[in-house]
Formats: sequence, structure tokens, C-alpha cells
Amino acid sequence: MKSSQKKKRVLVVDDEVQICNIVQKVLSREGYHIVTALSGDEALKQLEKTAVDLILVDLKMPGMDGLEMLRQARDIQGSLRAVLMTAYGTASSARNAMALGVCDFVAKPFDNRLLKKVVKEVLGADR
Repeated sequence: MKSSQKKKRVLVVDDEVQICNIVQKVLSREGYHIVTALSGDEALKQLEKTAVDLILVDLKMPGMDGLEMLRQARDIQGSLRAVLMTAYGTASSARNAMALGVCDFVAKPFDNRLLKKVVKEVLGADR
């Protein structure tokens, strides 16, 4: 990435600190600015402060799940791109996610190369 290019902002939302840390480490090396949140509520507070280019969100989280967080996030930032991370994918959750405009899915546990590829593809159109 050229220094004159603005870094794309990615919000990683997962209740597992280790997942947030791994994703932050992997994607920071790719030149993205990473912000993390450990809950849907924390993610929404982050979005109210700063717009992001992409949200990577876990489907299953205590309290507010990833789909509900995305519904509320669309009220804050309407043109939000999102990728769902899940170990519990079902046809029903996939349909609900697609209805919310989720761009892609990453199955957990995920391969770091796949994660980088998906993020690059989703954000690639304007890189």
C-alpha cells in the first residue's frame, strides 16, 4: 500500500479476545487499520464514533448476536459492507445474513490466507 493511500478501516467484532487479536495481527500486516470490539454493543459505540469500510462480525455472541448487531449498524452506517465469521453456519442464518447485505462468510476456525483473500475481495473494488 502506498503511504499516500488511506488505510481501509475494518471493525472486528467477536467475543473471543484471541480471535480479535489474531484477525488484527493478520490484517494489520496487510495494511488495514483494525478496530476491535468484544460485543455488539461495543461495536455499535465504535461505529457511532467512526465510520468503517468493513465489519467482520461473529454470528454467535452473548447478548446481541452478529445479525442483530448488523441490523442496528445499518441504522448508523447504511452502506456498510460486512463479512460474517461463524462456526455455526446454517441455511437459515445464511439467508438472514444475505438479507442484511453480508458480502461473504468465513467459517471458524479459519485459515489466515482465506481471511485475507475474502477481505481483499470485499474491499478490493476501491483499493
